Amino acid sequence: MRVKWGKMAAKVTVWLAAEILFGLVGLDSLADYGEFTLNDATLSPSNSALQMVVGIIG
Repeated sequence: MRVKWGKMAAKVTVWLAAEILFGLVGLDSLADYGEFTLNDATLSPSNSALQMVVGIIG
């Protein structure tokens, strides 16, 4: 499988810029919610427990 470096770099750059912008504006929670709603995978019980612990700490 070949990695399309240009496409991957563009996606990472856009994601990083959005995280920084939302963090400065104070809308980081909204961005996190958007990532959560767009996530295809369902959480397994062990993964959801880990997510809960990370949410409490973070």
